[in-house]
Amino acid sequence: MAKEKFKLTSAIYQAMERSLSHSEHQLVPVGLVGVVGFPLFYYVWTYVFPQNYENLELRLLGAFFTAGLMLHSFWPKRWLKYLPVWWYITILYCLPFFFFFIMLKNNAAVVPSMAMLIAIFLMILLVDWISLLVMLTSGMLFGALAYYLSTPQPIIPEMLWTYFGVFAFAIVAGAVFNYKTALLHQHRLEGMASVTGNIAHELRTPLLGIKGGIEGLRHYLPILFSAYKLAKENSLKVQTIRRVHLQNLLPALDRMEGETRFANTIIDMLLMNVGKKTNIGQENFHISSIKSTVDEALKRYPFDSAEEAEKIHWDNKRDFNYYGSKILMIHVLFNLIKNALHFIVKAEKGEIFIWLSQGEKYNHLHFKDTGLGIKSRVLPHIFDRFYTTTLTGTGIGLSYCKVVMESFNGDIKCYSEEDHYTEFTLSFPAELPDEPIG
Repeated sequence: MAKEKFKLTSAIYQAMERSLSHSEHQLVPVGLVGVVGFPLFYYVWTYVFPQNYENLELRLLGAFFTAGLMLHSFWPKRWLKYLPVWWYITILYCLPFFFFFIMLKNNAAVVPSMAMLIAIFLMILLVDWISLLVMLTSGMLFGALAYYLSTPQPIIPEMLWTYFGVFAFAIVAGAVFNYKTALLHQHRLEGMASVTGNIAHELRTPLLGIKGGIEGLRHYLPILFSAYKLAKENSLKVQTIRRVHLQNLLPALDRMEGETRFANTIIDMLLMNVGKKTNIGQENFHISSIKSTVDEALKRYPFDSAEEAEKIHWDNKRDFNYYGSKILMIHVLFNLIKNALHFIVKAEKGEIFIWLSQGEKYNHLHFKDTGLGIKSRVLPHIFDRFYTTTLTGTGIGLSYCKVVMESFNGDIKCYSEEDHYTEFTLSFPAELPDEPIG
């Protein structure tokens, strides 16, 4: 019973989180409108255009709830986990409950009935369609209950049934609009994913041509070198090639082949993120040094400036081997570096620390930044596909990191404290298959 109760409580809290995430960027303006509007319209409906019933205490309570939203950035950190609950209660009280109660108290007069209709349209803009139906239904029921408990001789206004038809139409139309908007957003994501997948597939063709050319050069270049050397020894008229250029040709092929593999890995990543490739095959996995992988990632990462690179502190005193793809691991590190630098810039503070630790069953790579941190309500969702809290984010980077680490038979976890730090712990199995180190 206790377990079922916990699951129900958790499901309700997650629904509140989803409702908040739908309008998190609007908390301050919503709060400001409530703080100003509730007392202002008490004055308007009491002294300028008097109505039959007004209640200052209820309006001040609404202003109190909305002030909490407006000032949420100043809440103590330990309180922020209650912000989804505060949001839900605020919207429930300030819109359907308050305006339906006032409407009943005024016998469904035109002005409070219009205010109730406006409250419905505001909810359509602020919450998802499921929360819209749940909040409106429960808020109006609570409003009706409060009316009957606070009214000596409660009556059902004659116009109420007429207005209910209008309200029902607005609610259904709003729910359909919200659902269609969510569906359209999903279709756009699928469309972008399809285009990305097609582009990635098309890139395979030139890469295959480059790879074939490299293999041909690798096979025939030694023969051409021998022919050139023989021609020079016999004083034939051939254009001279400097020794340093000859020495650089074969390493250049190695670099070209490596970049081709790197590009193919990026294509695999894109295809997996758009759902056209569901897993990572282990046919190209080898045993590699984590120290050399981090070194290469830091060497290859496209930092915008020397100051950006200097923010990274890499403790390379330890090392361990892991079984996986070095290229994929570099991409994981690229993603962590990119995210950390973004939030360091946003916080206007912070450094990045990378270090290693070893255990009996698992070895660990620790990646920590002291920038913005992650909000407690966001933290459980950061590895979810397409989940993002930024306007420019896609929500596929960290989900891909999770897939890569799981393909290594490892894992990635995140620990964070808002405004202090974010730490990712990447776990690698200590037991490795028997094969030479790549």
